Amino acid sequence: MSNTAGGFLFLGVEDDGMVTGVHKKHKDSIGVMALIANSTVPPISVRAEIITEENLDVLKIEVPRSRGVVSTASGKILRRRLKFDGSPEVIPMYSYEIPSRLAELGMLDYSAQPLAGATLDDLERGLLYMEDPGRIIQSLQAEM
Repeated sequence: MSNTAGGFLFLGVEDDGMVTGVHKKHKDSIGVMALIANSTVPPISVRAEIITEENLDVLKIEVPRSRGVVSTASGKILRRRLKFDGSPEVIPMYSYEIPSRLAELGMLDYSAQPLAGATLDDLERGLLYMEDPGRIIQSLQAEM
């Protein structure tokens, strides 16, 4: 969830919304928060609390939107999405998707990337073209 918009997870609620209650080994909200922080790189700081729904305990976990790409401690990068039928699934985030994700977060600006081999003359020529777009056409015609 941190590799998307963040949100809430409810342990003890099934995908169809039926409340079944959280398993007793997940009732330690502090332990679950520590487990999540220790299992993610960089560590994700979530909030967790036990709430009661339909007389059953449910663990509510708030996952913040991350400011970067997060992986598991073993190096897997995952993201959640909704399938066609509306049910959630966890799928891999591939390496080619990372720049797009960073751009969404405002952490990657392609226009700010250095251009190998560029000189000040290139910059000055670009500024001249911006002032007089007709120069682009004249320059291209002269090269032909």
